[in-house]
Amino acid sequence: MHGKFIFIILKNKWSIWNTLGMTGGWSRERKKHSRLEFVLDDGSIFFNDQRNFGTVKFVNDGKLLVDKLRSLGPDMLSGEVPDGDFVNIMRKYQRKTLPEVLMNQKAVAGVGNYIKAEALYLAKLSPHRTVESLSDEEIVNLKQSIQKVMKESFATGGATIRTYSDFNGEIGKYGSRFIVYNQSKDPAGNQVVKEKTKDNRTTHWVPTVQK
Repeated sequence: MHGKFIFIILKNKWSIWNTLGMTGGWSRERKKHSRLEFVLDDGSIFFNDQRNFGTVKFVNDGKLLVDKLRSLGPDMLSGEVPDGDFVNIMRKYQRKTLPEVLMNQKAVAGVGNYIKAEALYLAKLSPHRTVESLSDEEIVNLKQSIQKVMKESFATGGATIRTYSDFNGEIGKYGSRFIVYNQSKDPAGNQVVKEKTKDNRTTHWVPTVQK
């Protein structure tokens, strides 16, 4: 797995590529929205996707997998992203707004909509800021905020938004820790604004905190 890109390496250069989209997931049991069944020696596993935004591809060229992985930005959950490297990556998108860059998997792999919102709040950065308006120190602080949110989310099984559950059917518990995402106020009582930003997604943020 690299960011949001899941891959399974098979024999004879075959691989399976998978993205979950907004409602995709895997389970041991067949569900209402099961789209694909893999029959294994010890039973079946199912790919489920209510809104059909997820993808599953079968690829028989090992080089294509290498090229795909090289096309993605650093996996922010791995923790192996030096500050200088992250600054250099962000600087390639100087005129882009922060949501545009963070949601671009070729720039930064693994950031989704709630992670974007929570990380920008922790870093005290407005979603309307462009990369060129940030100091290197602010970019490093943003990186640390992203990794903090992602690691805490991973440790608690992710966040269940609508339909998400893990392979064993357990719902994610990180949603109970949301500071701004899907909230009306932050912990200090400041109003949370919900608006569509330039990444074409809804961003939750606090103008009195994020500058």
